[in-house]
Amino acid sequence: MLLYIVFFACIFTKKIVLLYNVFVYSIYLGFMKINQWIFYSLFLGLISCQSQEQTFTVHYTGLGAYEGDTVYLWRYGADRMTGDRDYGKAPLDFAIIRNGEVSFSGKEDTLHIYGMEHPGSMNFFYPERGELTLTNVVPPAMPVSDKSTNLHSQNVRLWKLWHEDDFPLEATRQFVFDNARNAIGWMVFDRWAAIYPDELETLYQKTPSQMRDSTSVLIGLKRMLDATRSLKPGDHFIDFKQVEYGEKDSLLFSDIAGQGHPVCLLFFLKPNEKDAVRTEIKNLREQYPDIRIIVPTYRYPDPESKEFIHELETVYQATILDDSRRFEKSARWKYRIYGSFNYEYLFDAQGQLVKMKPVL
Repeated sequence: MLLYIVFFACIFTKKIVLLYNVFVYSIYLGFMKINQWIFYSLFLGLISCQSQEQTFTVHYTGLGAYEGDTVYLWRYGADRMTGDRDYGKAPLDFAIIRNGEVSFSGKEDTLHIYGMEHPGSMNFFYPERGELTLTNVVPPAMPVSDKSTNLHSQNVRLWKLWHEDDFPLEATRQFVFDNARNAIGWMVFDRWAAIYPDELETLYQKTPSQMRDSTSVLIGLKRMLDATRSLKPGDHFIDFKQVEYGEKDSLLFSDIAGQGHPVCLLFFLKPNEKDAVRTEIKNLREQYPDIRIIVPTYRYPDPESKEFIHELETVYQATILDDSRRFEKSARWKYRIYGSFNYEYLFDAQGQLVKMKPVL
């Protein structure tokens, strides 16, 4: 009887051991399969990433009048002031116009603006991922909208801002903030956007370091930020000396500001918004009857702007300053006005800043 018990016990023990071994081996196989699955997933993902590399393709159409000519692809900085050609470099690529079009492809380049040059013109675009189609149009023909397979194409977004909406203030500002790390954002900043003095530092800090030393607009902005300071309510005014519009006398701002009456420094730099300036000065006069209005502005050549400058002097008793000088020699520079928009600084009788705001 004892032998039977031992015999069955041995058999039962071997079964347990066998089951245990099968269980461990199954786990091992499962683990290997999981590892294989992970490996193959990563491998396929790598292949997928490589096959979907962030590249651009641009199709330039509407070139039938230039059939057989050569189109050169050039790389420019964000502000389009300088490019590879200025440094003695060759174009990135070239192609012959066939059937009225050419195409270029390459790696996405968010730090530059590219230009396609042919005997007729230069057409710029932002080399973002996806397939972009641009159409060459000779005025007075209506522009043809850009098209892209990129659902978030900034080229298409910019085309709409430019040709359909005529650069509305807030949408244009948002475009720049959304593209602060991209060349296309700084191209818009340099030409069409109103970015206010207290926003410049934050915007500049968002830029990639690779762009800061190679883009003229960023180099100039950095010079301004290093040499000036952003004012906030309660700060004392910044002094400057500027020639009056009649070029007879120079005005030292400290001879007026902080001398016992409020002063508004109103930069008039966007002449198509004259009514907003009139309304603002009237409101200031009502609120501060003894206020002095100082208006730095450009020397506009057109009769309408000249007439308005005369109106500011005679009707609104404003002191007009010729602020046409560039960079450090202008009042705009000291007060961080980078661009052509109307903006005011209001100082109290002691010369402390009360508020600063765009004149809209």
